[in-house]
Amino acid sequence: EDTPSVHVGMASITPGDGAIVAVYGGEDYAKRQQNAATQDKMQAGSTFKIFTLIAALQSGDYSLNSRLSGASPQYFEEFADPSAPTANGRRGRVKNFGNESFGNIDLRKATGSSVNTVYAALNIDATPEKSMKAAQDAGVRSELQPNMANVLGTDYVTVLDMATAYATIAAQGVRANPYIVKEIRFQDESVPTIKAKVVKQQVFDKDLM
Repeated sequence: EDTPSVHVGMASITPGDGAIVAVYGGEDYAKRQQNAATQDKMQAGSTFKIFTLIAALQSGDYSLNSRLSGASPQYFEEFADPSAPTANGRRGRVKNFGNESFGNIDLRKATGSSVNTVYAALNIDATPEKSMKAAQDAGVRSELQPNMANVLGTDYVTVLDMATAYATIAAQGVRANPYIVKEIRFQDESVPTIKAKVVKQQVFDKDLM
């Protein structure tokens, strides 16, 4: 069933190189002049949690064995919004998907089950500024805000942003600038072929990755 308001974007990047090996920006550019993979922005949602995990591990205060409460809901003063329309919002309520409660769980379990309450507490310690920096270091180019709820994906990002960032993790911390043209050849053979230059940088500690 067609849903006109829903658009699909996809990008696949070679980790450590930056080559965009596949990209899908929409069904028909003649009908919609907007690339869903490189131009459309949507809230990152739980895909942003990984950056808070990186920030927490970088601090040295946490390991993957660190345990936090996965109870749901939980109330955090740092998440409280005095201007929120609901009492829960004003009290800083955070709940898990389906309001599922967990016990004291380690960060492996919290990541695998995408436990919002654990990650809310983690971002308070790691700080939203450092979560944001981890995202930027990984390759997210969209404008980000260091608000406390960024761990839950309040920032608007592109598909290409997230593909680039996760490729950095897959490459054990090597961020590579994305590119889509590998080389340009000319019919006149006296004109040298122009080849893409891979631009990469070790942005995260390999062992941490």
